[in-house]
Amino acid sequence: MKVCLTAACAHGADVVFLLDASGSVGRRIFERVTLFVASLIEMLSPVSRVGLATFADSVSVEFQLDTFTSRDDMLHAVNVRYLGGATVTHDALRSVTPLLRRLDTLVNIEY
Repeated sequence: MKVCLTAACAHGADVVFLLDASGSVGRRIFERVTLFVASLIEMLSPVSRVGLATFADSVSVEFQLDTFTSRDDMLHAVNVRYLGGATVTHDALRSVTPLLRRLDTLVNIEY
């Protein structure tokens, strides 16, 4: 299924997913979230780039925007491990913010 029907889809998107893999989410819900992320990736333009990080009591950047060029590789890499443990959302947001800022400088986004 293709979501975007305009010419803008040809340019793709840069999407970073930040997944809560802590004990407050639980393994079953986490697995459902990874399936949801995979379904979103399937809907993106083939030239889109995807990054993914997980967090619980620590943060793990699973892959960055420039890690994969193939949708199949992205879909395979979304199969990340459930961590359990405490929830440190503030550390997770702090960890992925530099990825987003670096992207801003690459494409001249101004706020």
